[in-house]
This record gives sequence, structure tokens and C-alpha cells, in this order.
Amino acid sequence: MEGTAKVYEAVLEVARDLGRAGIGKRSSQGLRFSYRSIEDVLAALNPLLYQHHLIIYPERIDQEPGGGVQRLVRTTITYRFVSTEDGSSFTAQALGEGLDSSDKASGKAMSYAFKSAMFQTFCIPVIGMPDPDAEQGTEIAVPVTPL
Repeated sequence: MEGTAKVYEAVLEVARDLGRAGIGKRSSQGLRFSYRSIEDVLAALNPLLYQHHLIIYPERIDQEPGGGVQRLVRTTITYRFVSTEDGSSFTAQALGEGLDSSDKASGKAMSYAFKSAMFQTFCIPVIGMPDPDAEQGTEIAVPVTPL
């Protein structure tokens, strides 16, 4: 990819490596859902970012705090992706929401926004457990009209 900014090459390589390995889902304790934790995402990304000379950091954080017994925080975070090889970069935004009765709503919102940005940027596939909603889907017939 001669002439291409190195940041795009790095993102492509990280996406390719994550596409091979994916990130598995964990089962929740006593609840009926599976998830990939922020720790899972960081563990999968860390060696690949280093290997492909890519830095990701939050450049801007906008928060909308809410009150009440449960503290709700909505956040929009602009992440900058930078190649350490040529300094080229781009930004991506992600939204996050966090709800907590103590002081962790902001952290939860930021974790969700980071995971969302990484899943969308790198198209991270799921490995391991099948999607529980896949078996509950409803088939819808859509008529196709020839042009």
C-alpha cells in the first residue's frame, strides 16, 4: 500500500489479526447473557497495538451526567488512532452510558465507549459461545420485485 498513511495499514493489520483470533464471550454469573469485558478487549488489543505501531488515546471526552439514586452518565469520546511510524492519524467517536449507585458510572460509560469504538474500528468477531438470540429470531419473508 505505497503512499497510504501508516495508520490505516496498522488498523488493517490489527483487524486482520483480531479477525483470526476473535474475542470470546464470558457467561454472566446467574444472569442469561454473555459479554466481552473491557479486560478481554484490552488483553487482545495490547500486543497487537505494540506489534503494529499503533497508539489509541481519548482525545476529547464529553459527558452528560444525570442525577437520582442511580447515577447515569452519557459520554461521547473522540479517540485518536496514531501510527508511531509516520505520525499519521485519524479520529473516531463512540458513545457510552454508565449507570451506578456510587462513583463508577463514568468509568462504566468510558469502558463501553472504548469497547464500542474498538469493535467498530477493528470489526472484532466473537469466538466461543453461540449467540443466544440467534435461535429466537423470527423469519420474515420479504418480497423481491424484479427491476
